[in-house]
Amino acid sequence: MELLRLFPSVAMIGDSLASGEIVHDDDRALGVLFGGLHPDRGVVNEGPACVDCYENSWCSLICRRIGAKVTHFTKGGCTAKYWLETYNYHFAIDKNKYPLVFIALGSNDFGCFKLGEKDHGLKENTFAGYYNEIIKSVRHYNPEGVILCLSLYRKGDDTIKNQYGDTLMDWSNMIKDITGNYKKCYYLDFVNESENEFGKTKFERRGHYSAPGYLAVADDIERIANKVLEENIKDLEDISLYI
Repeated sequence: MELLRLFPSVAMIGDSLASGEIVHDDDRALGVLFGGLHPDRGVVNEGPACVDCYENSWCSLICRRIGAKVTHFTKGGCTAKYWLETYNYHFAIDKNKYPLVFIALGSNDFGCFKLGEKDHGLKENTFAGYYNEIIKSVRHYNPEGVILCLSLYRKGDDTIKNQYGDTLMDWSNMIKDITGNYKKCYYLDFVNESENEFGKTKFERRGHYSAPGYLAVADDIERIANKVLEENIKDLEDISLYI
């Protein structure tokens, strides 16, 4: 069943890959937004080099197909900690209801924070702690909504580790473990169930996806999400009461 069609409004929490970011072929300003500050050249006006294209993010492309409205609480470069410090406020004051929330974070956190444990909170200063806090915030403002948490976009192998010795799969597995702490919160295993994870996809473009790539990713995530929702269909029996 195309169970995503049950949700008329969706919130997207994430980073550049959740924002549909396209990297421009301007080497002079690679990685710097138009009008932003470059460490060597001051204000960059030649770009843009990296552009968050929300209208063509994978979540927007899913919502366009299922007829839902999406609100992005996303930004290129976002980490879980940064999201709590900035977008959590905007999420809290938003008067809209979001019966479905996607969370897709971790790619930028991988080289910045310790992974932590699945029951960590803010005081531990770990990715797991920040991620738990985001889910708690989402649940506070959307107590009966469904939360879908995406794996990282790359599986990698044991040769790819951060400074703390963690692999990319360690991080995806932690996201999976964290979802088990909450009701109506499910893990989307993109790295194992998509042909478009980084390292396999033909649509990779400078560490992001191309415009057709976000469409391919949207198709994959929609398929995975519908499968996960069907596996937990009992949890959706009264979802119409909270839309």
